[in-house]
This record gives sequence, structure tokens and C-alpha cells, in this order.
Amino acid sequence: MFVRVLAVAAILVTVGEARAAETTLRYGPPSAWVKPAALPPVPVVEPGAGYAMLLYDEQTRYAPQGSETYIQIASKVLSEEGLQDLGWVSREWDPETESLTIHKVHVLRDGQVIDALKSDKFEVLRRETNLESSMLDGRLTATVQIRGLRVGDIIDTALTRRFRDPLGVDRYEDATAIRHEGPAGRYRVRALWTKAMPTRWRSTFGFTTPVVTETAEGLELVMDMLLAKAPKLPAGAPMRYADQGTIEFSQFRDWAEISTLMAGHYARAATLEAASPLKAEVARIRAASADPAVQAALALKLVESQVRYVYVGMGAGALVPAAADETWRRRFGDCKAKTALLLALLTELGLPAEATLVDSSGGGNGLDTHLPRLALFDHVILRLALGGRVYWLDGTRAGDEHLANLEPPPYDWGLPLRATGGALERIAPSAPARPYGETLMRVDASAGIDAPADVTIDTYVRGDSAVALSREIASAPRDELERGYRSGWAKRITWVDFDRADWAFDAERAELRITVTGKGKIDWRQDLDLPRRWQIDGSFLSLPSYERDIAQDQEAPYVVNFPAYERWVTSVILPATGPQVRVLGRTVDETLGGYVIRRRAGMQNNRVVMFSSSRTLGPEVTAAEARAATARTRRADREFGITALQVMPEGSKTPEDTPIMQAWNALSENRLDAAERQFGRLKDDKDQARSAYGGLVETALTRRDYARALKLCDEAERKLADTDAEGWARMRARVFRIAGTPDKAEAVVTAALVAKPDSQPLLRDLAVTHRMQNQLDKARTVLDRALALAPRDEATLSSRAALSMQMKAWDDAIARYEAALVIDPDDISLVLGQAQAYAGAERYDLALRRVTEARRIDPFSAASYSVSSDINSQRKDYAAALADADAVVALYPDSPGLLNNRCWARATFGRDLDKALADCEAALKPNPKVAGYLDSRALVHARADRLDAALRDYDAALALEPRQVSSLFGRGLVRLRKGDTAGGRADLAAARAIDPDVETRFARYGLKPEPGA
Repeated sequence: MFVRVLAVAAILVTVGEARAAETTLRYGPPSAWVKPAALPPVPVVEPGAGYAMLLYDEQTRYAPQGSETYIQIASKVLSEEGLQDLGWVSREWDPETESLTIHKVHVLRDGQVIDALKSDKFEVLRRETNLESSMLDGRLTATVQIRGLRVGDIIDTALTRRFRDPLGVDRYEDATAIRHEGPAGRYRVRALWTKAMPTRWRSTFGFTTPVVTETAEGLELVMDMLLAKAPKLPAGAPMRYADQGTIEFSQFRDWAEISTLMAGHYARAATLEAASPLKAEVARIRAASADPAVQAALALKLVESQVRYVYVGMGAGALVPAAADETWRRRFGDCKAKTALLLALLTELGLPAEATLVDSSGGGNGLDTHLPRLALFDHVILRLALGGRVYWLDGTRAGDEHLANLEPPPYDWGLPLRATGGALERIAPSAPARPYGETLMRVDASAGIDAPADVTIDTYVRGDSAVALSREIASAPRDELERGYRSGWAKRITWVDFDRADWAFDAERAELRITVTGKGKIDWRQDLDLPRRWQIDGSFLSLPSYERDIAQDQEAPYVVNFPAYERWVTSVILPATGPQVRVLGRTVDETLGGYVIRRRAGMQNNRVVMFSSSRTLGPEVTAAEARAATARTRRADREFGITALQVMPEGSKTPEDTPIMQAWNALSENRLDAAERQFGRLKDDKDQARSAYGGLVETALTRRDYARALKLCDEAERKLADTDAEGWARMRARVFRIAGTPDKAEAVVTAALVAKPDSQPLLRDLAVTHRMQNQLDKARTVLDRALALAPRDEATLSSRAALSMQMKAWDDAIARYEAALVIDPDDISLVLGQAQAYAGAERYDLALRRVTEARRIDPFSAASYSVSSDINSQRKDYAAALADADAVVALYPDSPGLLNNRCWARATFGRDLDKALADCEAALKPNPKVAGYLDSRALVHARADRLDAALRDYDAALALEPRQVSSLFGRGLVRLRKGDTAGGRADLAAARAIDPDVETRFARYGLKPEPGA
């Protein structure tokens, strides 16, 4: 810890000679420059107060030869509690840098002045008051008990502190603040300085404006107040509001001067001796890895684990670090020593690290508004810039394994120490892309809704909390922990009997997983004559609410717990037969008082997923935002309701039975005539017309009747007077793209952009069209323009990331997906997109981790299994790829698309071709005219040397989708094998023109044309 020097007068930094430690307490009158103050009347205080302060008088004289501060305090005892507070006088000082002179301890009683020091003198104690916190500061304490003190007495004390220079530079600083309880009859601050020592001052709300006058030596400042009262920090306000009622002085010109001053001390402390044993440690770190991030992490771990924390703050040691070699020899040190040691290691490794002063007490908020003062800092860490990112390393922490897990500390501002002078740098916590706390609850009720269900709950804790909790767990008895976890969950979810608990800590990811399992009957409840329902565990929403006393500043902002991110997912497997169950509850996606609150639930194939999350967007909100959030929270029960499963009476209807849903379901099941009839009936319904026309367009597209699709777009735009012209323009462009005429799509979007040149959706559509035309540079230009207009537009960031993947700029794609995930970390498509980007970069372990993350958000996500199957196919792990395909088919056995995916997985590996053919046949059974499924079956036939059958399927697929790249390339290979060289080459060339990467993909399957084909 870099402890602030002096609580009231801060530090003095002047030129002077080294002197002996001032261990003797002095007695005597104040200096001639002091102007003692007369005592004012006793102020009126709140009923029940223990004492009343009559006077606080602080006078400081700054001069090149030194500084001294005179303090007089007078208070009246009002009750027995006041006797406890005022019955003894105690003052501390640092004998290395200060001397203390007592002027008086007077008791005023019935008009008489009693000199308490005639009968009792101060006793000087050397006691390390913070020894239990591993702090050695060498401070002395002078204390005296006042004999015979009574209620009604006034205690009047005065002393002077004289300061000596701990650093050897001609600078001083100071600060004082109103911090006493209740009003002070009089509060005076007086400061004097010479003309040779230019001094700046700054006062805040709560002080009257000081008066500054010239003296024979220089300047005098006086701030004199009657009935001075400490301003109160508004409830919930940022810590910078605690700066009210403060006056500060500084002779430092700017922050750069402090930076330069302290940089020299750290540079000297970090310089290793010629025969330093630390050089061998550096060599070991280099041998362990050539990766700078790994080297830095190993150096940090060495300092954290091999040097215990002990604060040494005697004399200049409160500010100046011990030498790195000395710290290593004694194997203990404070934050200054640990930082210098770590700085030495990183410097030897050639890594660009800088010691950085910070305030760890919370006062960093608003630090940039202060005068430059060294006493504003109480801690020092390291700033390390690597790979375009800044890391903050703190040697006083424990358990850090990887730089990637380090998050910016909550200090707001830091001052990097540089020989050339550094400026304050913002240390802003970043919004997390992964939850700090996550609960995954799985309920397997497949045996029946009233039968005992198997329940598993996985709780994940990440970051610093996970590291700290894992250390606690490691030292606790296992059986005691297991009982605690089981009983804790049993109190929370009372319908489950938990019988097992387990846990594991992943140091590499700073992630702790705690698992409990059990069985129980779902807590179905029935109110009055309503159907039975179960309010899904984890669906309760915790909403923000902000309140403060009416007497406080109502317009001050409120602090938000940032960064914070929690998520809960409950997944339920219901029986395939039995009573019908539906999901109740509205989807919630709200931003309230700095929090993004989400909840959604859905059911598919007797599988239910309930998802809820809460995360913060920034460190504070305005008072207006807080008031709006509080008002909304009070209406939350009515507006947000609950999320539940409801057992439906026999014959009842669900939302899926509405006419519009029936039409869309018919379309999804490829019952095109039924879908078209139903949409046609609804297009004249004003409430359903927009959706109905959209359905009719989709039906026409499915029939590949592009002319009708375009006519429907025109009809809808004419008929729906309030329609969005941009939306229908986008629909027309989509029709043209699907029809294989991207030039016409480009013309439609370009025309629409004339009316709305800044439209993000239109710009994204234009980029998609350019990508289809293989004009990737144009697409990049369009998306970069869109991002310049809206840098935080999630959809545009995702489109830009997808373009980077198409351009094989894998690292850029990964970074852009990460930026989008910071905006919306709950978007499973972004997580899977990043997984595919990692796979493109052949970083398969990270790719599969992201798939696991996506599956946490939605345990029944078919897309997550398809992506992991593709990734495992890329890494040539057939067993894993097939396991993924099997798993998702088991979840959704009737899905033609998933059966086709399993067929394709087997076909690309050339394995189990009979099973692959069976899957493709099953996929094609509901609709034999799906181009993608025909393409998969064609590959199966080609692998089995059934070339004629393969050719028939490829022809059929291309008749449906003439630009289907895999079919063109596959047919080209089959034609070459059948001796049709011209036809084969033409197909291959057409495929390469549409997608230059198609040959690389087929090569991974072991399918290559002969050289020259």
C-alpha cells in the first residue's frame, strides 16, 4: 500500500538536510506568525449529540525552509457519550518527517481555565496500529487522559506539526476538509506562503470564498465561516461528491511534474545489481515461453506468490520504493516494493511497463478535477501495453494466471510515472462479454410432468471472485462444503432434494464451477380455478431502484454497480406425450437505470428454455434516468408479469393456434398451398396485413416465383398507407438476390439510400449485395461508412465481422465479434460467429469454447451443434463431428435440416455412407425438392461411386438453385470422373467464380480435381 502521508495537512516536500528522528514530544507556545482565534458561542446541535464543536482553526505557513501547521480545536461535552469521545486527547506523527509541539490542553468550566497538562503529560507510545494489516509505518502516538472531565466542560486544545522533507524537492501540497459531525461555531483555514513559492488553491462547494491578500513575505489566504457544517454526500452519488467542503493547495505545476519526480525513484529501485539473482528468474521466464503475454503473467505470478505483503512506510519509505534486489532478498514488501520488483523483471524481459500511481480508496472518481497532489494517491500498480491493449498489473494481488483474465481495476484514473512526465490516464472498466455469475439449471421431466424430475444446477463464478472463492474452498473441509452447497440450494429451490455437490476451478479461465444435483416433482401450483402452473426458477427479475432523502441534491447522478453481469438459464425437457403445456409470460428487454434487463422463454419439441440476464452499461446514471427507472420498477409486477409453464386443460388453444401462426407454421412445414390461402385471407386484416404480406412474399420465394414476389411487394406498399418504404425496398432487394440478380438488388438499395443515406439496414443490405457480387472491397467501404455513422450498431458490427471472415481476416473478425458481444453478450449468433472466426484461424480450442458458451445461453440450440460439428469436421475429428450431429438429431428428430446436416457430415468424411443415405432420404421425404438436401445426397452417391445417381441429384439441385456452389463444384468433379472434361471444367470454373474458397473446402474433404482441371 502506498499510504497517503498525513491526514489533515498531507505532505510537505521541501529542500532540507537529513535530521535525526523527532521521537520527543515538545511543549511550548505557538510561533509568532500564528493568530489565535477567540472561541465563539456554543452552536445549537441536533438533540442527542454527544458534543458540540465551537472552533476548528487550522493555520499553515509554507516557506522554502519548511512548513508548519497550527491546529486549535475546542468542543463542549454535552452528554456521557461526549465524555467518551472527548475524554482523552490523542495525536500521531511520523518521527522521520515531523515534529509535534503541544501548546495547550485546557478545560473551561464555569468561567475558569483548567490547564490539564499541569497534572498530566502526554504519554508517547510506539504502536503499529495497522500491524494486523501487515503495515509498519513507525508512527508515534501521544495520548493523555483528561482527569475529572464533566458534562458541560469545554476542551480547548492546540498543537503545531512541523514538517521535514522526505524526498528532497522544493514542493509542498496540502488539503483540509469539513468532516466533523454537526455544525462548528467557527471554522477557519489560514494559509501563508512566500512569493518565491507560487501556490495554487482550490475550494469546493461547502466553503465560503477565501480572501487572499498580500503580506510582506508573500500571500495570505483566509477562509472563515460561522456555523460551518459538513456537506453530506447525496445517497448513491459518485465519490467525487464527497469532495464537497474541501480546500486544497499545491505547488506542483502539473501532473507531469509529479510523474517525473516519482519516475526517478522507481527507475532506480528497478535497476538490478550486476550479480542479481533476479536475472536467473528472468532467464527461466524466457525459457518457459517466447510469448510476451505469457512472460508478463509469469513475472506477475512470481511477485504475487514469492513476495509477501508488508507495508513499510517510515520516513521517505512512505513514498519511495525499496530496491528490487532488496525486496527479493527479504521476500516481503509493500505495493511500492512489489511494483518496483515487477518493473525490474519486465524491464529485463524487454516489456514496456510503467509504474502508475492510483487511488484505491474510491477517491479516484473525480481525481482529474483536483490540483496535482501526490497525497491523492495511496497505491501503485504497473501499466503494461501489449498487442494494442493496456493491462494493469498489481503485485499485491494473488492468484493471477493469465493476462487475458485481468480486468481494468476500479480506480478511474492513474498517473503513469515517466521521466518525461506523464498525464493522468483514464482507467475505465470494460463491459464484460461473459457473465461474472451464471446459473444453468436443467430439469429432465421427460418421465412425466408429475413424476420426479432429475435436476442439475451448474453455477459459474468468474474473475476475481472466482479466484478468491477457489482459495477459500481449497482450505475448507470437503464434506462441510458439500453440505453447505446442498442446503443452500435446498432453501432456494424447495421442491428439489439435492443429494450431491461438486466443484472445479479452471485457473486458466479464472472460472469456478459448482454443481449440485437432485430429484424432485416440479412445483406445479393452482390458484382458484386457473390451470396449474410453475413459475420457472430463475425467471424472477431484480430491477434497480434509486432513492435519496429530499434534503439531498436531487440532481446528482447515481452510482451503478459497473461492470456487472449475471445470467440464469433454465432448460426443461417435457414428456413427448401427456397433458399439453404452454409457456406463459412476456419477453422483457428493457434498459432501466443503467441496467439491461432481459427475460425470454420459448418451447420447441417439448423442450423449454427460460433465459434471464442483468448487466450494467456504465458506472453511473443521471438523476432523471434513475427516477424513470424507479417509477418503472414500481410498476414492474403489472408490466412484466411472470414467466411460467402452464398445464393446459384438454382441448384448449395456444398462441400457435392463431390464424397468423397457423399460416406461418404451414409455410415452415412446406405446406405452401395452405400457407398461401391463410395469408391471403389475412392480408385485408389491418392488424395482420403486414405479416400476411410478408408471408405471401416468403411463399412466393419458396416457389421461386420471383415475379409474383415482386408484385406482392408493390401491392403491399400501395395498400398499406402507413408502411415503411425502406422495409419494402429491402424486401425487393432480397428477392433480387435470391433470384440471382444482385445488380438489380444493388439498384433498388442504392435508390432507397438516396432518401435515407444514413440507414444502417440499407447500408448493410448494400454490403451484402456487394459480397454476393464478390466485390469485397466495396462491401468493406460501405460497412466502414455505416460504422462511422453508428460505431455501436450491433448488427453492422456483426456484418463487418462476417465480411472479415469472408476476406480471411480472422483476427479482425474475432475482434469485431468481441466488440459486438460487449454491446450484446446474450446474442447467440454473435457467439457462434466468433466461434467460426476462431475456427477459420485454426484456433479450434477457442472456437469450441465459444460454442460451449452459446450452448449455455440456449442449451437446445440446433445452430450450436451444427457449428461444433463443422468445427470438428475442419479439425478432422469425425467421431466428435458425428457426435454433435447425433446429439442435435436426438433433440429434434423430426427436423429435415438436421437430418441433412448429419448426412452431410458423414458424406464429407466418406464414412457410414449407408447411414448417410438414410438420413438424406429422410430429410427429403417431406419435400423432395430442396436443393441443399439433394446436394448432400449427391455427395453420398459420389462417395459411393454411384456417379449417375450423383449426377441426377446435382442436376436436380442446380435446377432449383443454379448458383449453389457446392453442387456446381460437386457436379464438376463427377463429370470429370465420367470423362466429361469440358462439362466438368465449366462447372468448376462457375463454382470458383461464385466462391473462390470452394476448392479449399472440398480439399478438406479429400475431394480434389486433377491438376489443370
